[in-house]
Amino acid sequence: MDDLKKDNQKLNPIVVTNEDVENNPPETYFKDSDQANLPENNTSQTNPEEVITTSSPHVPRKYGGPKIIATIFGVLFILGGLIAGVILVQRSQEIRKKAQLGPIPPPRTINAQCLGVRAYDTNWNLLTQEQLSNLRPGSRIYLAVSGTTNAGTFDKARFTINGVQRSEVTTRTPNSDIEFYDEFIIREPEDVASRVFTITGQIHHTELGWIY
Repeated sequence: MDDLKKDNQKLNPIVVTNEDVENNPPETYFKDSDQANLPENNTSQTNPEEVITTSSPHVPRKYGGPKIIATIFGVLFILGGLIAGVILVQRSQEIRKKAQLGPIPPPRTINAQCLGVRAYDTNWNLLTQEQLSNLRPGSRIYLAVSGTTNAGTFDKARFTINGVQRSEVTTRTPNSDIEFYDEFIIREPEDVASRVFTITGQIHHTELGWIY
């Protein structure tokens, strides 16, 4: 009988309610063999606290230093010396060229002037105003003009008589190298007005052209 009671006790189920489970949580038992198979560092089962690791922020490495700054200044100093040397060489070359060419003369100002017309007889005697008034048709005279200048030369002349321009002349009077003359023969006047002669002369400068 006693054995039967023991068997009945083994077969009777144990009723456990939810309240019993919440108030008395079941304990977990492990055999020695099962406990040996558990991982040693299982923090999810053995340590409910979360492990948080922090690392310091990455600080960029500073480049430079006294040596690098000194090197940069040295390079800049060398470049400045090279540039200054090139400029000095160019200036010295320009000075040498100017010295070889000599002093540059200032711009030249040319002044020239045409002098009045004069009349000569065939013997190169200068005629006065009274002698000119007594000339008769067929008389032969020489009309001459000259000029003055501070630079350059005169090379020819021309005359205008009563508004009619005559041909250019290059012949010079025997008394001067800068006086040009033209031979003129007095014709018979057609009327009284034609007996009055208006004569103008021009002389040519080699650089300035015709001078009045």
